[in-house]
Amino acid sequence: MAKFEWSESKLEAIDIVCLKELLEVCFPSPPRNAFETIMGLVRSDVGLYVLSAGNRVAGFAMVVRGTKIGIIEGLCIHPSLRGLGYASRLLDNVSEMTGLALILTTRSTGFYEKRGFAQVSRLSDDSFLMLKMQE
Repeated sequence: MAKFEWSESKLEAIDIVCLKELLEVCFPSPPRNAFETIMGLVRSDVGLYVLSAGNRVAGFAMVVRGTKIGIIEGLCIHPSLRGLGYASRLLDNVSEMTGLALILTTRSTGFYEKRGFAQVSRLSDDSFLMLKMQE
């Protein structure tokens, strides 16, 4: 297994082509605009937490940081690495590195509940707002 490294990177500091390829693999269904959406959200208050193996981007989490909370706007792990605990480790690292309570919206509530998130509200699109308080 490759040695993976965690880092907090500004978008310009990582390989944009690798990030685009990862998003296309992870989000193959229409509208296939995940890369453009991510690029449009990048601002100075957005942290991009990257899981990399050598020069390969294997996963990432994008977090909009406030003073007390972080909003996870995206979390992605390459399909070939799913089920190996990398998403859990990425969430743990985001929590540790930001020091913030985390919120997100998802339809995959079971995954996040196992990692300490609690359902706060069901949204109009049938996704759920979830919260994990900082320990």
